[in-house]
Amino acid sequence: MRQIFELWSPRFPADDALALDVTAANLPEIHQPPREWIDGCLAAAGVKAGAREWHVRPSWCSYYSGFPRSADWQDRWRITWTIAVTLAVPARRPSALSALPAWYDRHDPSWKMDDEDDRREAGTLLFAALGDAAGSVAGEVERVADELRGLGGRYLEPSVYAYDDGWTEGRIGFSGIDFQADVASLDAIVERLGRAGFATNWRQVMEARLP
Repeated sequence: MRQIFELWSPRFPADDALALDVTAANLPEIHQPPREWIDGCLAAAGVKAGAREWHVRPSWCSYYSGFPRSADWQDRWRITWTIAVTLAVPARRPSALSALPAWYDRHDPSWKMDDEDDRREAGTLLFAALGDAAGSVAGEVERVADELRGLGGRYLEPSVYAYDDGWTEGRIGFSGIDFQADVASLDAIVERLGRAGFATNWRQVMEARLP
């Protein structure tokens, strides 16, 4: 079986810092991958540096779903691993939210079929705007963070990142929300963002880049 992962949205908060999102295109998942796996992941993403330190955060994320209208919430919210890396040497390169994902075909030896991780109540809410000159993403991030707090969300990690292709991303990592019980409220936040004109799924970003 091919152990294929999709590598999305590499972004550089500093010259020697990188974060990217990973989704599984097959059965195997990620647990606590070793340095060799992380370095291979960086190379597949086009980053010409190895890792000095790294952290893996699993969560449910609707942005990378291939089935955003599915009746099954676990199809609408896809398991996503955000990998934050301190690079061994500075290796910033242009970043593009609209780029297709890179592929990485390597098994994480730390993952076992019956592994349990802390993703059950962890989520990432992600949305984006093209040409966000008015700073609407930053304001919306604060509003969404307040909505998540109202649902019992804690350990909120709001951020805004401007990619080099003109897209600005708003991202809020959170935990403490029971997805099975409250996913309808989370879906409502995503739907409101869509009505407000934000891209809430990767396909919308890909379609917007077409001539």
